Amino acid sequence: MKALAIAAVFLFGAGALVHAADEAGVAQRADNPHGPLTDACATCHGAEGWRPAKIARSFDHGRFRFPLEGTHVQTSCRACHLSLVFKEVGDTCMSCHQDAHRGELGDDCARCHTPRSFLDRERMRRGHQVTRFPLTGAHLGADCEACHKLHAGRMYVNTSTECVSCHLQDYYATRNPNHVAGGYSQNCVQCHYTVAFRGGRP
Repeated sequence: MKALAIAAVFLFGAGALVHAADEAGVAQRADNPHGPLTDACATCHGAEGWRPAKIARSFDHGRFRFPLEGTHVQTSCRACHLSLVFKEVGDTCMSCHQDAHRGELGDDCARCHTPRSFLDRERMRRGHQVTRFPLTGAHLGADCEACHKLHAGRMYVNTSTECVSCHLQDYYATRNPNHVAGGYSQNCVQCHYTVAFRGGRP
């Protein structure tokens, strides 16, 4: 009888250990390196191994507040997801992109840029039309950096709208007629259109 009692205790104890091991195994499998992600592992991983990750065509990144559009479609996951805990990535442009404008233009990048291209000139031109210097004539085709040069830590805010702020060298270099010798005004719009300097106003 005593032997039977010992055997029962042994079997019960072994069963408890197996049950505890199973629970530990389940807990271990539930410890997802991606944090609280509910998608099935097979969405990104195959039976042959964790790496390389192969994202299923059915995966919809838009469910996570950031649909992949334009160049973001070709961007590698790790370019934005520096941590394996995917929810640690923000959903604003500044989460991944350094602000080349150093905060001067705010954080609404979509006013001038699209996921298709940073250099969406048409959108930039439209944005410029609501500033105190709407682009007309030759200015529509000018490179932004031709006028927006770093000065006193700024490139955009408080940029002068006076012609000579960009065209003073043209004023000094002009010889036909010589603007300096002739005492011409530096208020260029008295004689010139933005379509072209040459010819002047009638």
